[in-house]
Amino acid sequence: MLSFFQRLLLLPWFVLVILAQSILNAESLNSNFRMEDNPLSFLREVPGDFLYPSHNLDSGGGNLELWGNYKDIFREKKENGDYNYLNQLNAGMKIVKVFEYDSRKSAFFFGGNIYSLQGDFPSAKLTQLNSPGSNIMIGYSTTIRNHKAGIAYKYLNSSQSLGCKLDPFPVSEKQEENDYLFNPLKDFFGTEYNISGQRSKNSIVIEDEFNIIGGHSADIRLIFNSEEQNYALQYTNSDSETNYIDIPMSIENWCWDINYYYELNNKWLFKFLISGITEGISLDILPRAAAPEKDITSFGDTDLTLSNLKVGGGAKYIINEKTETFLKINYGLSTSSAPVSFATPVLGKIVFIPIVHRLIGTGTADIPIWHIQAGYSRDISEKVGFCIILDYLFSGTIARFQGEAQLTAGLDNYQIDENLNIHFGLIHLNPSLKYNISSKLFVVYNLNINVPYYTFTRAGYEPPPSDDGWKVRGGGGFEHALSFAWEF
Repeated sequence: MLSFFQRLLLLPWFVLVILAQSILNAESLNSNFRMEDNPLSFLREVPGDFLYPSHNLDSGGGNLELWGNYKDIFREKKENGDYNYLNQLNAGMKIVKVFEYDSRKSAFFFGGNIYSLQGDFPSAKLTQLNSPGSNIMIGYSTTIRNHKAGIAYKYLNSSQSLGCKLDPFPVSEKQEENDYLFNPLKDFFGTEYNISGQRSKNSIVIEDEFNIIGGHSADIRLIFNSEEQNYALQYTNSDSETNYIDIPMSIENWCWDINYYYELNNKWLFKFLISGITEGISLDILPRAAAPEKDITSFGDTDLTLSNLKVGGGAKYIINEKTETFLKINYGLSTSSAPVSFATPVLGKIVFIPIVHRLIGTGTADIPIWHIQAGYSRDISEKVGFCIILDYLFSGTIARFQGEAQLTAGLDNYQIDENLNIHFGLIHLNPSLKYNISSKLFVVYNLNINVPYYTFTRAGYEPPPSDDGWKVRGGGGFEHALSFAWEF
């Protein structure tokens, strides 16, 4: 059995979850070969439309889209009867109106969606996850000579709630750890916790597409995101007093994306890309005023910085007027650094010396990631079109944490130099079917199948039992989406 302090060394790795999300965000900048490459491209989720405002100029006189989807993200039934699940419901709309005057074309668009994320993980002592949210978008695009320029703004707002229960509360084989850490922690925090929070995010996109000469063209996109998250952890101590810990988080990032296209002939189109992200994440763990005055003023903080650079290329081949295929390969490298500090509250005194335990150090990681995407589309008839896209994304790296666990009350201090081996893979299959009800009305069904695989192992240690949580393998998920589009 691993001691508490060995487990404590894993706390800084929560930043890897943020890193993984940032990497996936970086990949989403180039989710399609090109907007018009997919015959079903008018059906993009609202966030996708937000990234490409100038493409609304290709909407004829305008269009109205209504869509909804159900994401069966995760389901698992344990032998002991525990049922773990995570799912999400989405519904949204977007309206585009195109105006023409003289030789200039302009387009306005407005859209939004609402969603609800729900889950329950009794096996992990996490219950009743509920996260409703919504976003709205507005944008404008226009033609200027040989340019198609666009700007868009999106605002997202959501709330979260989650329950947690530590039953049984952790204990140690060492009596000193029980006397000076576990028992005081149980008295201070109790065994049941409720987490609630709010999230708001503002995003701006500026885009420009332009022809260079002949079959050469390019597009440039700049994206800025500013996000605030505020969480509160509610707990009840052994004296039945309810207290709170506030966890504010601030995220800012800049993304840029440059794509170059070369149309060799009416059969072949080539693409080359380079993109980058610079991101900063700041997080604090603060006791509220209701905490005892003798307590320390902070339970921890971290400031994570992330930079990502990606290059890639691809080719599209038009087999005939009804059939085409494409292949794309990207390589990216993310570099991150995060100074981390965690501390327990004052858990008592030995004579006049306060009992406080701290963990201080810095986590770093260089994460390479490969993304291969292939697609095939065909118009089966005048009314029916079919498209299938296959993605394979994989990465492997060693993340490092260096620091010190400072333990009082006669417990040992630890100098920390830990490596964590990370391997991550994702297979994503996206078949789509479009049916033309009329020349102006379309209905589309999308199926997204995600099969992730990931492992986390500590270097230098024998693998612990599978239920210890040190080595994890992920499952898969399905997403069903139905959309209607009316062109006018």
